[in-house]
Amino acid sequence: ENKIIAVIALASYEHDDFSSYTKNGIETLAAGIGGVVAHLRTEKALQESEKRYRELYTRSRDGFVRTDLEGQILEFNPAFQKILNYSNKELKGKTSFDITPQRWWKFEKEEVDKNQVLKEGYSKIYEKELIRKDKSIITVEVRSYLIKDSSGQAQGIWSYVRDISKSKKNEARLEKINRCFLNFEADPIKNINRLVALLGEITGATAALYNRLDKKLLVSLGQWHTPDNYNPIDKPEGHICYDVIKKDKKDLTIVRDLDQTDYHQSDPNVNKYQLKTYVGYPVSFRNKAIGSLCIVFQKDFLPDDNDKRIFEIVVSAIETEELRMDAEKKSKESEAKYKSIVDNSVDLIMLTGPDGIITYLSPPCESVLGYQPQELVGKQPWIIHPDDLKDVQKAFKDALSGVSGLTIEYRIITKKKRSKWISHSWATLTENSKVKSVVSVLRDIDDQKKSKAKLLQTLDDLKRKNKKFSKMNKLMIGREMKMIQLKKRIKKLGGKLEEEKK
Repeated sequence: ENKIIAVIALASYEHDDFSSYTKNGIETLAAGIGGVVAHLRTEKALQESEKRYRELYTRSRDGFVRTDLEGQILEFNPAFQKILNYSNKELKGKTSFDITPQRWWKFEKEEVDKNQVLKEGYSKIYEKELIRKDKSIITVEVRSYLIKDSSGQAQGIWSYVRDISKSKKNEARLEKINRCFLNFEADPIKNINRLVALLGEITGATAALYNRLDKKLLVSLGQWHTPDNYNPIDKPEGHICYDVIKKDKKDLTIVRDLDQTDYHQSDPNVNKYQLKTYVGYPVSFRNKAIGSLCIVFQKDFLPDDNDKRIFEIVVSAIETEELRMDAEKKSKESEAKYKSIVDNSVDLIMLTGPDGIITYLSPPCESVLGYQPQELVGKQPWIIHPDDLKDVQKAFKDALSGVSGLTIEYRIITKKKRSKWISHSWATLTENSKVKSVVSVLRDIDDQKKSKAKLLQTLDDLKRKNKKFSKMNKLMIGREMKMIQLKKRIKKLGGKLEEEKK
């Protein structure tokens, strides 16, 4: 590398210079030693490089495998051996076909080896399946590289292999969860049972349950794969689920070797169904545990982090259904309450769309309008008296523009063609600033109007009579005044006559 790395020194007792022969010899020796040192350094660097790569190759969590062009396995790292769970000796005696399901042979030979590796020197990353020693199938991700000799001839293939079976399993789980959510119905109980079944299927449990406290009893609101003789309602004391609810800790409760715990005696299902493992998670309603979602096994089972995440997703969905169930219950109670009020009201309650179509009429429809509700619902009946139609149309237009709370009085024409007075007040129901419906209250005021008309008529009659009486009174008063004046004059004349007699 054109650098001085050492010095060769010769010493002599004589003062004479070294001969040219000696000098040439020293130069040759120095060049030789330099070459040897450079070779040793290169060899050491190669060894160190090989050591580093060998360490990377050995310690890698991804598998590496070398095969010849016929697929015979020649070399592999510990990670590849671990992926398939074969011993070193067992794996070296196999071919790539022995560890690959037959359905992949043609694809790998034609699409990967022939069209990619042998042509380009490498393949794109692709997925395939491998057969483990226990005959189970796993999904792996593979990328292959062509190995050539010094003359450029193909000798074999190096393949990098990554086990993606867990991620594939999680993808499949998430797909199942999404499919479950997409198939939800309006009934929360059905949805809860779908979620319980989903958890049981995903985890491979013996059975799955959602146990909920209800009126001091433990009720299995959701069930999957429970035996025919299973008791879904029981006293909570002694049950593992009840302890999970009382503990109210947002985490998995895992109880293994159930036959060696107190639950073997206290929980009737443990001994009855020979359960070995319990895994539960509390379900909350308004920040308080009300139930427990659990899976049980007749074998030993230890959930991993992915299982815990699945639990959390399913529990969250059940909590949402619990909230929806409570909201629906309150809505039904409220609906029943107001329906009772509406049904028993003497006034008519009417719902009308913005197009004027009647969507609902309460029972007093016949007594107020003279029609049965079914005769008018779904229609835009014009039963308004022609003389009042203009005023009613204006009022409805005002209602659609958002004006509410006004009351108008107008006449309708009943089914029997009789004119009848009603009062009409309304309020608008809006959504996104648009009127979706008009709620109206209609009251029969026909008798009131008639009574008022009679009163007005009576008042008019009284006024006329009063006027007549006033006139007569004036005449009578005039006559009385004249009589008084006449009496006064007579008296005065009588006085004068008396004086004249004297």
